[in-house]
Amino acid sequence: MFHIEHDISYYYGDEDFHIECEIYLHPSYKNGSDYFENDIALIRVYPPWNLSLPGIAPIDIPESSYEATGDAVVSGWGDTSENPEPPKPLDPILLQKVTVPIITDTECRKVYGESKVTDSMLCGR
Repeated sequence: MFHIEHDISYYYGDEDFHIECEIYLHPSYKNGSDYFENDIALIRVYPPWNLSLPGIAPIDIPESSYEATGDAVVSGWGDTSENPEPPKPLDPILLQKVTVPIITDTECRKVYGESKVTDSMLCGR
């Protein structure tokens, strides 16, 4: 069951609940690998999302030849720093959001290493 909320530490009573019906992982995703190629999934939920609510909208899937430029908005409850010092801090309980500039694959490979960045990835810094 999905509990959609900005603050995952407290139940406010107005949350939107959805049951996951199916999860579609990318067929070439390698779980536990040290790089993130094909790290994407689709989740079918019930009931469907109410697209008339503020802040909920579908996204367009670009053509495979699309070259991303500009800024990207990244959000989630996961890691908030790269390579944190042990012990690893707990993941945040409030939804985090950051805007990062998109960089080219060439720039990305200089930062993260030639073998860790593939042509199918989108890289921000």
